[in-house]
Amino acid sequence: MRKIVLIALLLTLAMGTAVAKQNGGNGGNKPPANGSSQGHRGDPIAHLTEELGLDADQVAKITAIFEETQALRDEERENSHLVFCEIRENSHDQVFDVLTPDQQILFEEMQQRRYEMRRALEEARAEHGYGNGGGHGMMECDN
Repeated sequence: MRKIVLIALLLTLAMGTAVAKQNGGNGGNKPPANGSSQGHRGDPIAHLTEELGLDADQVAKITAIFEETQALRDEERENSHLVFCEIRENSHDQVFDVLTPDQQILFEEMQQRRYEMRRALEEARAEHGYGNGGGHGMMECDN
């Protein structure tokens, strides 16, 4: 039970991060569109350089640290995604086993409609320039 709660918490954290990134957070990769330095949301290196007076060597070292950290975040996001898929598949299988054969057919049709709606939404977002947050917009599993 504790393992499931821990997995759920990790998924919540990962999903929150993905949603925040999709809804305007840019992961620290770009400066704000208005060129303002207020908050320095877009470029943490520029913010640190300005606030701390970093030299070029410090900037290079801190940039490497941030890149390594981002790689670890990406890896953790992928691991969380795999756990999410496993939990979803397990839940799907359990529900499926409870249903009658006729209900199983309807359930699969429902799942297919849900998938198609999500795919259409993702495509519409991409057409309107919203993209999918670097490939993390739709949680797809192999089923």
